[in-house]
Amino acid sequence: MKSKLIILVVLAGILAMLFASTVTKYQVVAEKCIGCRICVLECPVGAISIVNGKAVIDPEKCTGCGICVKACPTGAIVAVVDSSVEEDTTAAKNASIDSAKYDSLREKIAEKDTSVSVAKTYPDSAIAEKTDVKVKKDTLKTTDSLAAKTDSAKIENPTKKPVAKLIAVVDKDKCIGCKTCENTCKYDAIKVIHGKAVVDPEKCTGCGDCVKACPLGAIKLKKLSQ
Repeated sequence: MKSKLIILVVLAGILAMLFASTVTKYQVVAEKCIGCRICVLECPVGAISIVNGKAVIDPEKCTGCGICVKACPTGAIVAVVDSSVEEDTTAAKNASIDSAKYDSLREKIAEKDTSVSVAKTYPDSAIAEKTDVKVKKDTLKTTDSLAAKTDSAKIENPTKKPVAKLIAVVDKDKCIGCKTCENTCKYDAIKVIHGKAVVDPEKCTGCGDCVKACPLGAIKLKKLSQ
């Protein structure tokens, strides 16, 4: 019986090490981060925030999904070894097989099984959360579209006199196509095409939100005459 327990302990330790190697965490290279907020908008679990102009990842919230890594336009987010995983892996390697240490090792394996289960299960719910956010954004756009068709919108400028209007203009040399302006614009007036932001003058209201959001100051408001 004791020999069977020993075999189970060894196998469980190996499995724990294998599972531990699949858990990945990420950190931000401050020198590369431009504070564009794309990672903040893309993170499905709200694990990233901007502090003093730089992205900061909360290791307690991060599930290691890697979405932020793909979204970052400057490659400022890199993978790191989770210290808790490293400690548990070392413990599994160095654990003695004698029966006196069996209970201690079993507890560590149980903890690792729990963490792996959470890491595998949580991202699914996180994706659902992100979907809900997208639905809210679509709802907002639909509401704005309906409002534009109301009678109150039709009676604006009844005399049809030329009215000064502000419109967003993109400096192509400064634009890096990070999509911050596209994600910020609630009127769907900006799209990144071939790596550069393009403004639709028919949709742009000159609100200036994109100007404030652009991390490189590549967007300015220009006065036009209609």
